[in-house]
Amino acid sequence: MLLSLVTTAVLTLGAPIPATDSTMYTPRDLERELPSLIRVDSSRYGYSFDLDTTRSSGALGALARANGHYVLYLTQNALDKAARTEVYSAGRRADVRERLIARLLTDTVYVQGITESVTRHRALAAANGASAAAARGPAPAARASTVRAVDFGRVMDVAARFFYPDAVLPDGHIQSHVCVGINGIADMQNGRDLALEGFVYAAIFHDLLKPRYYVTADFDAASRLVNAMDLSTDSTARLQRAQGVMWGVMRQSEKLRQVLVAEYRRAHAYLPFRIADAPSGSLDAVRR
Repeated sequence: MLLSLVTTAVLTLGAPIPATDSTMYTPRDLERELPSLIRVDSSRYGYSFDLDTTRSSGALGALARANGHYVLYLTQNALDKAARTEVYSAGRRADVRERLIARLLTDTVYVQGITESVTRHRALAAANGASAAAARGPAPAARASTVRAVDFGRVMDVAARFFYPDAVLPDGHIQSHVCVGINGIADMQNGRDLALEGFVYAAIFHDLLKPRYYVTADFDAASRLVNAMDLSTDSTARLQRAQGVMWGVMRQSEKLRQVLVAEYRRAHAYLPFRIADAPSGSLDAVRR
């Protein structure tokens, strides 16, 4: 899932989505459906895994087909480096897959994020179906779900870290890229937020693969800036300073802001958080 971009260069929303008992997605549901979603591949570089959205059934598969990048990020980043090393050392591919699924199902952050998202996605589908059947009688009483609030500044902080200067090449050029696993997220001083990271990653990649706001233009400009600056004669220091410059520039990117707002409009109904405020000028406070 590596996309190199070195040389190339809310809105007032409706009422809370109801979550009735019939739409609640439980850890037991996840245990039953996760095996059909996980595909483990092998190559000369070792094992890797992806989502098999064509084979996956049930509510989890439906969410993965609606936003594969979001589910992929949560699934690939749930385990830390030590856990991934332990999983990939299992030996045969079937054993790696079995151990991976077992570890994911015991990761409370992953389980909570996925089950909340699937619950809300399934509730949205049920609400859409109920609207079509409204003429046949009243809908059953629903219990509104509550979600935590995230500041938009935090969203931009996380988003900026995905634009990652990762190496000084032999010719002196600083290489930068966007990737599901190799990025600047791990050491953020306010800690990790897997669901927020997954949302941001999906937002960026949707625009990279099918450009609408062309966030690559700001990324390319930031890449040219870090390569034009005299940052250090020491390669390690130069790379670290390049990362700081990159993240500072991308945090102020209007194109990146637009990408995040567009993705939030698309996906807010099934995210396990809400954006509590927004930049002045173009966005009203987010409500749902």
